[in-house]
Amino acid sequence: MQVTFDTSANQLDTQFLESIKTLFQNKQIKITVQDTEKMTEQKTVDEVFGKLHKPNQKAISIEEMNQAIAQRFESLP
Repeated sequence: MQVTFDTSANQLDTQFLESIKTLFQNKQIKITVQDTEKMTEQKTVDEVFGKLHKPNQKAISIEEMNQAIAQRFESLP
């Protein structure tokens, strides 16, 4: 079963959360947050690249990136 509540963070309060707990008692609940403001903004490649690259940062290969990501995931609890 999948149920979707379309609301804003400002509308979430204790009463809402308690009603969700009661409605789905003993069920696994997955909460997904969608930041629609960021999704509607268009970015240039330079703007995105600037977030991924720091000045004086050494360039690395895709293989090195993949290895670093894999190591990070292995270290998570």
